[in-house]
Amino acid sequence: MAAAEANPDFLDALVGAEMASHVRDLPGIDDALRSGSRAKTHRALQAVRGKAGSIEVNEAIERAVAYRRNFTDPIASAPAMHTVNGIGTRLAGRDEVLPRDPTYVKTLFFTLVFLPIWPIASYLVADAGGRAWRFFGRVPLSRFHRMWRRGLLAAVAVVGLSVWLVAHAAASKCEVRFVNGLDVEVTTTVGSETLRLAPGIANTRVIATGSYHLVTKSIAGQVIEELDVDVPRRTDFVAYNALGAAPIFLESVKYAEHKASETEPPQPVPMIGSSWIVREDVEYVFVTPPTQIQSTDVPKPRHHALVLDGGWRASVRFLANLGDAAKAAELAFRVALEERQEDALGFATEVAGVLGGERLLALGDKAVAAMPKSIEAHRARQAGLRMLRRTDEARASYKAAYEKNPGSAAAGYLYARLLPSDEELPILDPLVAAHPDDRWLLRALGASLHDLGRFADAVPPLEHLTRVDQAEGKRMLSYLAESLAGAGRVPEAQRLVRSAITGDDWDLVILHARLARLPGAVAEPFRPNNDVVAIAAGRNDDLGELRAVVCAEARDEKTFNTFETAVRDANQLAALRLAISSFGDLAAAATKAADAPDAVLGSLDNVAALSIACELAGTGRVTAARRVYEANASAKLVGPRFEQLATPAAALDDRSLEPDLASQAVLAYAASRRATEPAEKERFLARARSADVLRIIVPR
Repeated sequence: MAAAEANPDFLDALVGAEMASHVRDLPGIDDALRSGSRAKTHRALQAVRGKAGSIEVNEAIERAVAYRRNFTDPIASAPAMHTVNGIGTRLAGRDEVLPRDPTYVKTLFFTLVFLPIWPIASYLVADAGGRAWRFFGRVPLSRFHRMWRRGLLAAVAVVGLSVWLVAHAAASKCEVRFVNGLDVEVTTTVGSETLRLAPGIANTRVIATGSYHLVTKSIAGQVIEELDVDVPRRTDFVAYNALGAAPIFLESVKYAEHKASETEPPQPVPMIGSSWIVREDVEYVFVTPPTQIQSTDVPKPRHHALVLDGGWRASVRFLANLGDAAKAAELAFRVALEERQEDALGFATEVAGVLGGERLLALGDKAVAAMPKSIEAHRARQAGLRMLRRTDEARASYKAAYEKNPGSAAAGYLYARLLPSDEELPILDPLVAAHPDDRWLLRALGASLHDLGRFADAVPPLEHLTRVDQAEGKRMLSYLAESLAGAGRVPEAQRLVRSAITGDDWDLVILHARLARLPGAVAEPFRPNNDVVAIAAGRNDDLGELRAVVCAEARDEKTFNTFETAVRDANQLAALRLAISSFGDLAAAATKAADAPDAVLGSLDNVAALSIACELAGTGRVTAARRVYEANASAKLVGPRFEQLATPAAALDDRSLEPDLASQAVLAYAASRRATEPAEKERFLARARSADVLRIIVPR
């Protein structure tokens, strides 16, 4: 039988026999008494405090629950008390101390760093000497201790909820990088965030996860790009790249023995062309990775997201170098049409030239529709028509526009540039007189006189172009330098080129090297260790390789042999050797080229590629000639059509072709090699030499 039931006088002793029957009738009291647990009886009495029908009964209950020792339950043994480094259980407190009674109440706590944290149970004890006690039983926890428990649970709940809310808030937001690789400032709006992005700038914003409609506009308010994006949860690398234009890459960083590995890392993976980028496992985003890391194991490769310098033009060049000319051209025109800047559209046209006439014409038509007054848009359209052999159609169209407004500099320029050089001059001369500072007219006049071999006459308009528009003047600097050299003013040409060279002017370094080999050059023959090469060394980590390339492009065989071992790329080295040999022994170079891989042929400079293709076509190896021509993008872009290489003499007189000066020299030299009559051979050779101003085509 339970203890309470075994002692029917228990309730009588607590509240008095007179009140016991009234208390027993209260809710839950009888059940608690029957359970035999005095702790339950204590809880039941606590629950009915102040709820009895009479004041006397309520007072009796209050007297009963005032002392917890009245509700002592027996225990089989003393509770375990043990701590390690302050963590464990121990007794604390001294409650219900009565006169002439050695017993009192102590409470067992769970402790942390010896501090009482959680009240476990209370016991009726008496001192047994030192830190020892005699245990008489277990008593209910005090109201204070019960509140302590509730308060601690509430505090834990609050802390837990706070941690969850913080974690949830962090998980529901994401750092998004906004990158602008354009030449113009833009504003980007996503949700409630609007950012102004200066050219070449990357900003970071914390955006709540979810779906958004992202809009990028020019400062004038014109929409540049719209797209729907999803901002993910807890993702390492999320970026918006305006028009996909910035050169963003992902590279692997390998560590060996906790330091960055010295072995050759994998090539960076381009993320060019994608406007919205989402990638996991990117440890370093737009920051320099550490040189070493702390790790007990062999560290796994880390990933680094970075933005290279150069903006969208660098992205386009990278795609073109990868052989993805279509993607490069699409990106270039996409950016150019949004920026609506002439130089951007001109660059895009140059890139798209390798795609062929149909694609270039389509892009040109799109550009004209978007920018009808843009000269570069019409130049792109004209280039496409020319490549498709629809020059007569282009001439008729632009002639009609010119005749409607013969005093218009733009209409006159666009019509004149479609004509042979000698027919161009009667249109250009009066227009230049009427518009002396128009850069397009000055450019066309200087180029026409240059291609006609009237070098002394070409110098004034080209020099004036440099004063009117420095950027355009620099683009035409090779024409001015060649014109100065052709007019016998080689030292002036050298000074001009030298003063214009900066760290990335690869073509100007080569031009300077070629000028240094001409008769009349200043007493400073080309040396691959001169300061000009040093200035351009930034184009290559290996200065020896740079020197070798410059020597080959300048057709300086002796010095090239000194540095050829520095060229690490086998295809490039083979192409440089072919370029050198094409100047000294074109027949032997053509034979080698017939069996060379496409990668080698594609690395040739355009002059060497055209010379070799002409030689192969003229000696009946048409298939090999076509392979050389098709493999070399620059030859296709600036040179004559392939069908004209087999008949160079006829090509020279084809007024629809209008080859540039270098192409004239290549064709004339090819015609001289095929001529049978000595007089005819000498005539073509003289024409080739007069066009070969820099002496890189015809051996002297």
